[in-house]
Amino acid sequence: MPHPIVSRPVTLASAALVAAAVLAGCGGKAATGSAAPLAATSGARWLTGPAGQLLTALNTDIGRLTAAQRAGDHHAAASAAARLAVAARAALNGPPPPAEARVYRSALTDFEQAGTDIVSRKYSQASRLIAVGNVGIMKVTSEANNLDRAARS
Repeated sequence: MPHPIVSRPVTLASAALVAAAVLAGCGGKAATGSAAPLAATSGARWLTGPAGQLLTALNTDIGRLTAAQRAGDHHAAASAAARLAVAARAALNGPPPPAEARVYRSALTDFEQAGTDIVSRKYSQASRLIAVGNVGIMKVTSEANNLDRAARS
């Protein structure tokens, strides 16, 4: 019987949470840089700029990891986990958020560690790290959105 990739499955819901957080900050539009709305506040500029693109890449890799795990494809899961670790490192080297920078760094470090652990076949903490990372990113993007709301008030 094959062992699970992680002790508890990474769910599509976790990938959807990060996507929802990023899209909420971008006015529902993906942060691609081409059709981004004019950003008047620091939170909007952060979410619609390079950081939003880095978070979108991170979210894509979480989705790939989830799909590979659900399919039982260990090779594809390891590949997606490696991409997740690289995407998290890239985001760590990218622009920090205008609020909750420490939480952001911690969440990205959790994603990077989860990816590295899965590649190294150390599955025991990967789901927890991804879940904690998702919570952190949700908090950061929520704070960025709140900066925008406060500026409009």
